[in-house]
Amino acid sequence: MNEEQKENQPKEKIIKAPQTQQITSILQLHNISLQQNKNALGGRKTEDTKVESKKQIVVKRETLTLFLQNNELRNLIDMAEVLEAVMWTSQRILWLDLSYNYLVDIEDEILNFPELKTLYLHGNYIANLE
Repeated sequence: MNEEQKENQPKEKIIKAPQTQQITSILQLHNISLQQNKNALGGRKTEDTKVESKKQIVVKRETLTLFLQNNELRNLIDMAEVLEAVMWTSQRILWLDLSYNYLVDIEDEILNFPELKTLYLHGNYIANLE
């Protein structure tokens, strides 16, 4: 840009909030209506909402991580049955945190989670790892 073009460009006007009167006057000066621009700037049209109301999206969420730390658990008996009652696919758990409970044994109940990759047991009272 040459010097003439720079001089002919309108200067920027800085508005510091809260000055709603200045904002309103600028909007009026430039014939800007917030109501008219609502749909033009990405608002939903009435036809779009009618079509979307007919669509239904089914989302199936699956829990793969379970945090049960600091719960004063003393054993894992019936844990798989309880989790199966409250979860869709408890046998697919990948990560299980049982840290800081009162567990003394690693029971066979843990074998009910065949896809388990990570098991936290620190802070328990397990004396024998056999």
